Amino acid sequence: MPDTASEPVAVLAAVALVAAGIACLHRSWRAPARRAGQVAAGWGLLAASVVFWVRAGGVEFGPAYGCLAAGLLALGAAATSAAPDKAGRRARRPAGRLVLSLRPVPRHLLLFALAVPVAGVAAALASAAAVLALPWSGVNRMAAAVLLMPVLWGAAAYWVVADPGRYRPVAGLIAAGAAGAAALWI
Repeated sequence: MPDTASEPVAVLAAVALVAAGIACLHRSWRAPARRAGQVAAGWGLLAASVVFWVRAGGVEFGPAYGCLAAGLLALGAAATSAAPDKAGRRARRPAGRLVLSLRPVPRHLLLFALAVPVAGVAAALASAAAVLALPWSGVNRMAAAVLLMPVLWGAAAYWVVADPGRYRPVAGLIAAGAAGAAALWI
C-alpha cells in the first residue's frame, strides 16, 4: 500500500519525469542531428518515472497511470508541433489526387485472412502446446497459455504483414499450427 503522505510528491515527480522524457523524445524527432542521446535520455526518463508511478499508485495501477500520462503528453506534444499559419489556424498540406484502384484488394484480403484467423489459430495451438511441458497445475498452465496466445498472435500477424516473401510466413504458420496440434492430440 503506498504511503499517502508521499503520494502527491511521487505524482509530481512522475509527471515531471514523463514530461521531460516526452520533451526529449519530441526534440529528437524534430532535430535528428542529435538524435541518439536525446532518444536514450527520453526513454530513460520515461523508465525512471515508473518507479514514482508505482510509489504513487501502487504496483497494480502505477504503470497504467504512467502509460496514460505518457500517451496524453505525447499527444499534446504532437498536437502543438503543427505550425500555425498567419491567421492562427493550423497549416494544412494540399491534398494530392486520390487514385482508387481495386487491384490490391485481393492481396490485402489474403493478408487479412492470414494475419487474423490463420495466425490466431496457429497461435492458439502453439501456446496451448507450449505450456504442456510446464510443471505447473492445470489452471496455471491454462493461464499461461491465455497470456502467451495474444503475444504469439501479434508476432505472427506482424510477420505475415511485414515479410516481403509470400510463402515464408505461411509455411511458418502452418508448421507452428501443425506442431501445436500434434503436441495436443497425438
